[in-house]
Amino acid sequence: MATGRKCISRTGGCCNRQLDLQSDSRTTSVGRTRTNDDPIQESVKSATPIRAYRPKSADEVRRNMSAIRGTENQTERALRSTLHRLGLRFRKYAPDLLGRPDIIFRAQRVAVFVDGDYWHGRVFQERGLPALRASIRKQETQNYWLAKLQRTVARDREVTRGLRSQGWLVMRLWESETKRNLSSIAQRIAKAVRRRSTSQRTRNGPRS
Repeated sequence: MATGRKCISRTGGCCNRQLDLQSDSRTTSVGRTRTNDDPIQESVKSATPIRAYRPKSADEVRRNMSAIRGTENQTERALRSTLHRLGLRFRKYAPDLLGRPDIIFRAQRVAVFVDGDYWHGRVFQERGLPALRASIRKQETQNYWLAKLQRTVARDREVTRGLRSQGWLVMRLWESETKRNLSSIAQRIAKAVRRRSTSQRTRNGPRS
């Protein structure tokens, strides 16, 4: 989801989850295999080759934190505008849906999250706990941020699993990739939504 969202909540430790998180291949948002029921890959995070992610310095993080918006950030607005130009109509931040997805195609049951790279633990997910620890240079707050970011990753995965169990297609996007590849990512979302529409019409059969 967008930078600064959903990372503020969530309580409880993650000691028992840490090994699970490190061994989890993030099947909920990276490289899910296709099925006959839903032939669409359920993520765009691994669909576009990108350059290696470089964590921001502490000064960069502090500057960015001062400008954070919980919702309606520039990347989300740009993505929604692009989708609208493609003829798609959607809702945003539906409070009745688990995780309050950033973009919701309710009829097709497609939920899109634009996740901030830092706040949603990209370093941890792609390079593991040692890399995350190394990226937090301030020793006196390191344990706090390690626990906070790991809880966020765990929560994101729980949200994805929960929505999928309810029949939703979940697409999680990294904010930096979305910003760089706005048009191609919008096209992939549009393709997923339209395929879901076609699949639903096929299952329901012709109207009488």
